[in-house]
Amino acid sequence: MNKIRELRKEKNLTLDELSKELQEKENFKISSNAIGKYERGLREPKLKTWQALANFFNVPVSYLQGTSENKNFSDADELLKTVKDKLKYVNDNLDTLVDDLKKDDDVDIKKIALELEKISEKMKKMQDNKKIFKN
Repeated sequence: MNKIRELRKEKNLTLDELSKELQEKENFKISSNAIGKYERGLREPKLKTWQALANFFNVPVSYLQGTSENKNFSDADELLKTVKDKLKYVNDNLDTLVDDLKKDDDVDIKKIALELEKISEKMKKMQDNKKIFKN
């Protein structure tokens, strides 16, 4: 079962009630319809939404996403894995961002693109040296 639905049912909340609770307790506005789509796997939440839901249910984002069975925050390895996953995502998508920025006519944007390209190269070297991203 979807973790969002599972946790919502554990708290005996309807979709509407969860929507209202998120607004009140997390100051996060989301419709009950959107939550329902997340629960049915019809839509994927953005990181900000994952974080709001995780905060509300007091579980790690990785638990909500189904990549971990650990509901606790105390596991340092779990936190490290989450950080590595996010760094890998940034690394995997950095080239696309750099290419898009290089097409911009703004000189400052091009400088940023060149700096990001340097960061990307350093991250790839670190990955090759197995300093990060190893399982």
